[in-house]
Amino acid sequence: PMVLDKVLRVPCSFVTHFGQCIDDKTMLLRSMDAVKRQGLRLLKALGMEPDAKTVHSYLGWEQEFFVVPAAAYKQRPDLINCGRTLIGRLPPRNQQADLNYFGPIPNRVDELLKRV
Repeated sequence: PMVLDKVLRVPCSFVTHFGQCIDDKTMLLRSMDAVKRQGLRLLKALGMEPDAKTVHSYLGWEQEFFVVPAAAYKQRPDLINCGRTLIGRLPPRNQQADLNYFGPIPNRVDELLKRV
């Protein structure tokens, strides 16, 4: 553990003395290292970025967030008190991922992301 900016930070990946993973995150971290290593190798082999020092991978388990208007947020005691959804309803459209992930970003959300 370490303290950084007055925040206690505790590592969240665990490995045995023999190098075996005993958590779910270590495997992801190792795969990110492999993607970085092979990505650099590919860039250099193609002559695209021979001086590159790193490759960043932005794909992971679930990296999604929800943008909730302030007025709607204030009407949800679960969001206010817990910071997460505790109540809800079944998703529309049977969770068709192509409609959720490949659709256009709403203008209000796009403007917010540009400001952040």
